[in-house]
Amino acid sequence: MKVWFLQKTANEQKILMVSAALALLLLFYTFIYLPIARENTTLQARISSYQGDVKSMQEMAQKVTYLSGTKIRAKQDPLSNTRVMTLIEKSAKQQKLKITQIKPLSKNRLLIVLDDALFNATLRWLDSLQKQHNINIEKFVAQTNKYLTHLQITLSY
Repeated sequence: MKVWFLQKTANEQKILMVSAALALLLLFYTFIYLPIARENTTLQARISSYQGDVKSMQEMAQKVTYLSGTKIRAKQDPLSNTRVMTLIEKSAKQQKLKITQIKPLSKNRLLIVLDDALFNATLRWLDSLQKQHNINIEKFVAQTNKYLTHLQITLSY
C-alpha cells in the first residue's frame, strides 16, 4: 500500500490524504458523535418527564394530606391492631397492592411499606380506608427509583 501511495504524484497524494481525513471525520461523526447526541436528547426528555411525574406526585401527596386532615369521620368501635392489620391486608390484596411490611408503631399507629406500587391505585386505596374505616394518614413518603415506587405510610385509627 505504501509503495502504491508513493508511486502517485504529489497532487494525487494530497488528494488521497485529504479524502482519507474527510472519511475519518465522517466516520467519527456518524458512529461516535451522532449516537451520543441522540442519547443525550433522549435522556434530557426522560429527565423532564420524571420531573413532571415527581411534581404531580407531590401535588397528589399534598391533596392526600389536606383531605386526611379535613374529613369528619363518624364514630365507630375502636379497632385493635390485629383487626386493622387484617383489614389493611385484605383491602390491599383486593386493590392488587403488594404490602411488603406492616409494623405496629404504637397502640393505634401502623407503618405500612409498599414496593412496586402504582401511585394512583395506592391513593384510591388510602382514600377508601379513610372513608370506610376511619383510618387516618399521618405520614406519606413516596420514593421512586427508575420504574419502581417505594411507599412508606404511617396510619392511625
